[in-house]
Amino acid sequence: MPVNASPLLKWAGGKRKLIKVIADPVLDQLSNTGGRYIEPFFGGGAVGLYLGLPNMVINDSIIELVDFYQTVRDEPAKVAWALSSLAILGVDEENYYRVRAIDPGAVAPEMRAARMLYLNRLGFNGLYRVNKSGKFNVPYGKQNYRESVVKRKSRDAITSLFPHKGKIEAVSRALATTTICLGDFENVIACAVKGDVVYCDPPYDGTFNSYTEDGFGDRDQVRLAVSVYQAARRGATVMISNSDTARIRELYSWAEIMTTSESRTINADGGGRKPVPCVLIVAEGRE
Repeated sequence: MPVNASPLLKWAGGKRKLIKVIADPVLDQLSNTGGRYIEPFFGGGAVGLYLGLPNMVINDSIIELVDFYQTVRDEPAKVAWALSSLAILGVDEENYYRVRAIDPGAVAPEMRAARMLYLNRLGFNGLYRVNKSGKFNVPYGKQNYRESVVKRKSRDAITSLFPHKGKIEAVSRALATTTICLGDFENVIACAVKGDVVYCDPPYDGTFNSYTEDGFGDRDQVRLAVSVYQAARRGATVMISNSDTARIRELYSWAEIMTTSESRTINADGGGRKPVPCVLIVAEGRE
């Protein structure tokens, strides 16, 4: 049975609404093969945290994000305490920029993780973006609901905006036996063997891709398609979410392509967050 832990972070392109569509086939396949679940672009981790399977392998290229999950896995109580210590100081714009200015490398791991959660919940639409120097530069979010929460009593504001200790501990349990990797997606996909299931949720073709200073461009989309093709040839089952574009359909013409729709969550105008056509690409191992 899946663990069904909820994501701690809001994440552009998160898969909360598609969890069952993706997770059910993963569980069916792994129940037959006994392989591992591998997720090279973990991000907010909606699918992986829902599954919470033993011996998962997750990866991301964002150093702060990987550090965040390692610390939540190993020290959930410390993260919860550090988050409370930040939140109790205030959740207004002034305090947001004060916390954003903290050098992550100059504080303890639990404070780095708490800082990421604090900024994620108060920043513009939960966006994660860095500049060319690799520094987080998302502005404070001024959504109407946020303004109403900030004006509440401090304790009410904290519990309304941030995950409680139990939720953090649930994520820790979901990741208890997980191998958490930092690096390029190719390195992790190269480890996939017969019986494994690889689920990729990369930056979508033609959309926002500034999660790291290097971005994710056309060459990376090609590298990804080649990597998962090779994994399928080794006997792994692969699933990829992406934009429904002519280029993506061409790159994955060798696989089954199913049309889906997803909402965009980083549009400044709430009315602009309409479902857009996407695809779920599936290829069973063809050793």
